[in-house]
Amino acid sequence: MDETRPKRRYHSPQRLLQAEDTRRKVLDAARRLFAAQGYAATTLPNIAREAGVSQPTITGVFGTKAQLLSHMIQVAVRGDAESPPLTERPWWQATLSEPDPRRQLALHAVNVRRIHERSADVAEIARGAATADPEIDCMLIRAQEMARYVEHGAVDAGLTGLDWVIESGLEVVTVSDLIYAKRSRGKVRWVLAVPEESTAQRAEDLAGSIIATELVKVTRDYFKRRFAYFSNWANAGRGDPSGFTRPESNVPPGSPHQR
Repeated sequence: MDETRPKRRYHSPQRLLQAEDTRRKVLDAARRLFAAQGYAATTLPNIAREAGVSQPTITGVFGTKAQLLSHMIQVAVRGDAESPPLTERPWWQATLSEPDPRRQLALHAVNVRRIHERSADVAEIARGAATADPEIDCMLIRAQEMARYVEHGAVDAGLTGLDWVIESGLEVVTVSDLIYAKRSRGKVRWVLAVPEESTAQRAEDLAGSIIATELVKVTRDYFKRRFAYFSNWANAGRGDPSGFTRPESNVPPGSPHQR
């Protein structure tokens, strides 16, 4: 008869509260020091003294200084140190489940504003840290830039949308297709939208109009591929002028698409 008994799991609510209090003190101390003297000039011993803990405690809980900053960013964006990711928070889910588009947009604006309000100083810290720490620099690569970083060999691999890969025009290899988006775990799509009062009912009705888009190359190629008479395009980009691009029509007289 096997008399081996499973070990009892030790659970102490008091210890959990103490551990969470220590994490909070370290994060608060790091946030103050990073903001006051910069990420590069702040060391883990500095943070330990400010928080009133030992350096091994910090490395045991967070790891490296870069990992500490990463955790700080997560807490600032989420609003607390709880484990559920941003997209599973009740206030985020409420936005996703809102059936009224206007109300959904209003809720999204409120959520984004609150996130930026509580994380603005951390964003500035991260931007400063990126100039001194390559690990932080990689964390701040935007999805729009990822293909360029991979193609140039700055990073070995990265996560980005297929739309941004196509927009970049760079040659990269797709390793895996991951079906999820920032706001949900489903697919998303780009749409061509006009005001409700617009007389445009089809894409071809937009000849001579100004189209605002982040996907300048994709939008240009879409119109050229679909409508051969959209041949002349303004050489516009995200900064020239403000991401606007204008399809000009070479519709022959008498064409059913002439406006």
